[in-house]
Amino acid sequence: QGAGPIGLSTLQWVLAAGAGTTIVVEPNETRRNLALSLGAHHSIDPSIAADFVADHTRGLGGDIVYECAGVPATVQSAIDLARRGGRVSLIGLAMGDAPINPRRWLNKEIKVSAALGYTHEEFEMTMGFVSDGRIDLDALHSGTIDLTDIAETFVDLAGGQSQHTKVLVRP
Repeated sequence: QGAGPIGLSTLQWVLAAGAGTTIVVEPNETRRNLALSLGAHHSIDPSIAADFVADHTRGLGGDIVYECAGVPATVQSAIDLARRGGRVSLIGLAMGDAPINPRRWLNKEIKVSAALGYTHEEFEMTMGFVSDGRIDLDALHSGTIDLTDIAETFVDLAGGQSQHTKVLVRP
């Protein structure tokens, strides 16, 4: 869930690691298209995610759901999209309390993990993936701005429909 820089990097990482079918859930059409160009098998709007995942998994749900959006509501939807006994990895940092349904977590026997950083070994592996082309960071860079434009750019990005993915700031 989430096709910002974190989600798109996660997508590329799991593909490099041999993931099977990948479904990206993202409200922004530009980012959905970028996910497809980076190798996602499907890239869909959140409004159809539950039905789409159910249809493509014969009602089971996803084996692993990576929550990369950092939106409080997507924590519960990650659980909802996962299969019974599946895994959810919280990678996006939700800036607020997340409403959850503990009964669903318990009934599904979901295994939840969280990641805020990375180990030295993971950093080295990622550098190798970037070096050999399995991870394309250039595709994520959608623009470079001057420091004087940063406030306007944050407003644009926060609106949810920005054409940008990863913006670099020129000092």
